[in-house]
Amino acid sequence: MAKVVKKIKTNAGYHHGELRETLLKEATLMVNATGTQSLSMRALGESIGVSRTALYHHFKNKNDLLSAIAESGFDTWQGLVDKIISNNDSSEQQILRNYIKGYIEFSTENAFIYELMFGSALWKEQASSESLKNTAYKSFQFHLSLTARWQKSGILNSDVDTLRLAQVTWGTLHGICKLIIDGIYADNKNIDHLVDTIIASQVH
Repeated sequence: MAKVVKKIKTNAGYHHGELRETLLKEATLMVNATGTQSLSMRALGESIGVSRTALYHHFKNKNDLLSAIAESGFDTWQGLVDKIISNNDSSEQQILRNYIKGYIEFSTENAFIYELMFGSALWKEQASSESLKNTAYKSFQFHLSLTARWQKSGILNSDVDTLRLAQVTWGTLHGICKLIIDGIYADNKNIDHLVDTIIASQVH
């Protein structure tokens, strides 16, 4: 599965409308490579050859920039989900399996971005932007709608509350991803078995 962003070529000659996107792509690349500690407004400006004044025109501070990076991570994940669920050649069971496996692959292949999307750097200190909060909320609401869909089709347990089941399935996925990202669970050969076990544990 592709990572959040590929290496971009830098060029100081940007049209005004392109600069924010370029800044965001380069900042995402920097974070995805070595984490948030590698990112500063000065380093970002030097990386693409623009002034700090130009940076602050698009992002008021580093927190604002980090929120935008996290938001782009949610958007990337949503794009992957849309591809998974729109595959007409897959059964609902296979779509669910691909969704769970895709989530694990996305989080572990983009570990620093995933940590930013769900970690304390932005959420614990209430530093996330309103736009990020709305995007994250929509992401969970989509997970909730998929949970209801799979309950209705009989794949997931329909005897439990949909919201609670969505919270439990996401919590399970998040916990597994964190174990892999933190190096506690390092045996990637068993990912497929983990995916099947997650599904089996939620079936009626």
